[in-house]
Amino acid sequence: MNPAAPQKPPVTPLLQFILHDGQRVGFVLQYDPDHLAAIRAIFQEHRGVWRKPSRAWVVPQGAAREIMAELAEMDPDRFPLARSEAFLEKATQNPRAFVAPQLDVQIQPLTDGRQAVRFAYDPVLVTLLHKMRGHWHKPWWVVDSPLEKLQDRLECLGAIPRSYMTIHSDLWELLESGTLQPTGLIHVEEGDIEPEHGDAAAFAGYPTEGPAVLVPLITPLSLLDVDADQIRSMSEAYGLYPYQAEGLHFLLARSTALLADDMGLGKTRQALVAALAVLEAPSDTSNMDSPRRALIVCPASLKRNWEAELKAIGIPDCAIARVESLAAARAIDQSPSLSAGVTEPLENHLETASETVRFVIVNYELLRALDGHYTVAIFDEAHYLKEPGARRTQEAFRLAQRIPRRWLLTATPMLNREEELWTLLRLGGHPMGALSLSAFRSLYAGEPEQRALLGTRIQEWMLRRQKHEVLTLPGKYHQTLSVNPEPDWVAAYAEIRDNEQLRAIEKIGRMRILLERGKREVVLDVLDNLQETAKALIFCQYRETVHWFAEQLGDSSVTLTGALTNKARDRAVHRFQQDPSVRWLVATIDTAGVGLNLTAATYVFFVSRPWTPAAQDQAEDRAYRIGQNRRVEIYLPLIAETIDSDIAALLEAKRAVSEGVLGEMLTRPADVDLDSSLLIG
Repeated sequence: MNPAAPQKPPVTPLLQFILHDGQRVGFVLQYDPDHLAAIRAIFQEHRGVWRKPSRAWVVPQGAAREIMAELAEMDPDRFPLARSEAFLEKATQNPRAFVAPQLDVQIQPLTDGRQAVRFAYDPVLVTLLHKMRGHWHKPWWVVDSPLEKLQDRLECLGAIPRSYMTIHSDLWELLESGTLQPTGLIHVEEGDIEPEHGDAAAFAGYPTEGPAVLVPLITPLSLLDVDADQIRSMSEAYGLYPYQAEGLHFLLARSTALLADDMGLGKTRQALVAALAVLEAPSDTSNMDSPRRALIVCPASLKRNWEAELKAIGIPDCAIARVESLAAARAIDQSPSLSAGVTEPLENHLETASETVRFVIVNYELLRALDGHYTVAIFDEAHYLKEPGARRTQEAFRLAQRIPRRWLLTATPMLNREEELWTLLRLGGHPMGALSLSAFRSLYAGEPEQRALLGTRIQEWMLRRQKHEVLTLPGKYHQTLSVNPEPDWVAAYAEIRDNEQLRAIEKIGRMRILLERGKREVVLDVLDNLQETAKALIFCQYRETVHWFAEQLGDSSVTLTGALTNKARDRAVHRFQQDPSVRWLVATIDTAGVGLNLTAATYVFFVSRPWTPAAQDQAEDRAYRIGQNRRVEIYLPLIAETIDSDIAALLEAKRAVSEGVLGEMLTRPADVDLDSSLLIG
């Protein structure tokens, strides 16, 4: 009897489903590194764009069937044509606007009756605007069309519902040079603005638009009189430490300032008490219009933290509006008398308004919906505004022009380069912000002497204290864990490293994924050997690693990734902080690296290190902050002779640049006069 022929193992198709919006088709694929280069080549040949939010390759609908045929020809088992056809038919019958929310379509009316249009790169809209004889004035398309007609064509031929179009109310002018210029803006040399080069995803590589070249003029920094008795009474009333009282005085004595204290020193409390002092100032001396409101701008993940801190200092719910949508932002902006609870959508409270909201909390992405006047603005994690051409930076400047008191908060004012301070200086109205970026760079970037000069010039505007100066904490201990991988791992790493077919960014992404896989067993062994009551944070770069640790650690762990809702995040943090049986918090650095108080942990592990020392310090200091009374041990697994060593060296070089500026500032008293001499090298 002949033995049975071996059966071919089943193959999982890579196409998971298809999306359709009437003009575009989105292919949602399972990640497969073996096919990655070939898939990318096929989609890019047909003007495909990788849309990270929907995890899909998106192409004009006319290219969909040709792509399906090419994928099937490449690997009929992974891309069976019949399956693709069925997905496309189903998607065509149920179109939905899956791309429109990601394009951020803005329409800017011009003084001559034409319209300027801006959006994230999309071949469908580019083709449409070409047909409308639009002209490209980077980063805007200028179209000779009435607003209503343009909206109709974008909706019908571009599959952009009107609800996803932002129409600006002010008029801009198109200059002879081709520059779009609104009133009150000044030109910044386009060559001055350098895009951020970061750690991109493995599927990255689609086109991105160029930076804007206009940044508004902002009212200059000025010094103000401060009531010492008020500082003393408010410090006692709100339980401020002595150094926090000094921070309160610093903010109130300046129309704008940057508070750059170490993580965990209570920047939030200092800024809120200062804002309250401004809001409660007598009307005959404040010179502020009513109603008085404070605007708090922060990353979306930190809005609840700010809300909790407001309640901790006695601000009632009815005086706090945590804004969660564009409609809610417009509602709070347009209503001077509004009582807004936070457990329901803000719109539900418009008819029953009875008290004035005093604190509005909004994330950077919703700034474009705000157009009102505020008494004071607090920009938390202000390093989010370091790129002059970024949309959130432009919107922050637009609002800041009408806000007399502006305070920026960040423990990491510089992540990579000295130039990152330029936008913050400009937003803060510091005299050095009046320099062009190229002039700023030539004066203050590059050499240690230039960084030291920069540190001396910003001290009258920036207050920075380190933990060892103002607190008695047990300290942090860093230890490198040498990892010796198995021969199979070494071979797999060498194969990626030596693959000349891969682009550099793709190669780095694959190597970092492999590095995490090579370190996780060692980290798990260390966790098993910790004392029974110890708690630890485990920071990873990729969700795959988070899920692996969660499976290994079981019910004794909680996880934090970007896929969780705010309520689920809060529950996970509460369990880790309060439940003795939950010993491990496993998280991606992007999700849990800022804004959280995780002092239950005394150990921190980095399965991958971030690209900047500031991001690593932020993550470490989730455990090392006020409330921590034990030493915190930081473990850094390292696989030698890999890019792990290169990343470690890069971090040390970046730290030297940052300390060259900030370290010099810490050694000098903050008594520099505000005069024109600041503009001279």
